Amino acid sequence: MNKQPITYFSFSLFAILFCMVIIFSIPSKSLGLSIEASNSNSTSNDSAVLTTKGVELNKVGKYNESIVYFDKALAIDPKNALALNEKGNAYGGLGNYMQAIASYDKALALDPKNATVLDKQRCSFLSFRELY
Repeated sequence: MNKQPITYFSFSLFAILFCMVIIFSIPSKSLGLSIEASNSNSTSNDSAVLTTKGVELNKVGKYNESIVYFDKALAIDPKNALALNEKGNAYGGLGNYMQAIASYDKALALDPKNATVLDKQRCSFLSFRELY
């Protein structure tokens, strides 16, 4: 048998797929991300409800719809790190890696030591770099 060596392209494709599996398989609540109250409890609760709806839409692949919910949640509470992270996931699901990276950057500004968001950001960057 004649075995072909693994090419750079196939390795890169594997790395992208591996990163995407990681991004979409980690439950958001296990990330240590939280919704910080910026005004009042009711405002924060409204943001949390909208974020939860967006997360549910992400789970079924309705990324465009989920982004609308995350934007509404962020209009209420701009410090909602979970909404920013999940918005990044939605953009990644759509293949829009630059906007995913921008969302992860904002989430990291609120929680700079969150290793999971850092990994997602790096995977999005690698995916973007492979495409262009």
